[in-house]
Amino acid sequence: MQQRNPAILLRAQTPLRILDRSLTYRRHLESLRKKLTSRVALLRQLPGSGWGAGAITLRIVTLALVHSTAEYCTPAWCRSAHTRLIDPAINDALQIVTGCLRPTPADLPILAGIQPVELRRNGATLSLARRAMDSGGSKVGPGWDIGPPDFRLAPCLDLSVLCLISHLKVRLTDLYSR
Repeated sequence: MQQRNPAILLRAQTPLRILDRSLTYRRHLESLRKKLTSRVALLRQLPGSGWGAGAITLRIVTLALVHSTAEYCTPAWCRSAHTRLIDPAINDALQIVTGCLRPTPADLPILAGIQPVELRRNGATLSLARRAMDSGGSKVGPGWDIGPPDFRLAPCLDLSVLCLISHLKVRLTDLYSR
């Protein structure tokens, strides 16, 4: 008898993205952690005492390699309890940029001149919600019609993203009405 796989595998232009049925995004974040660890290992090769990349170059490379990968589709999974799985890899990259050792306090993003991870995640989510509000709530992006009150699902959006957008839309409306 064949057992059901508890994960849904989606194939896109990049390697497999893994989503679980309960939308905790644990498997996705575990695979993202592995990807980030390999990118941090690559980043470790750049600095050197006698030669190598400077602080500005390391910051740019960290933003391009590590943060862009870590923040892909952030509005969908930023509320997951498993986001802590990728934070150590991001902190390792920030330690390389700043040249600080492990016992350094949690002010690494500030020392590196990069916005803290939690603020970047919330900013991406609010940006998506703001785009939804600016378009009158009927479109999230070009060609993605959420539709009339029956809330027809677009092929690229799942229910958790739509719930998050509607929640943020209410909060932004409250903020603007003050």
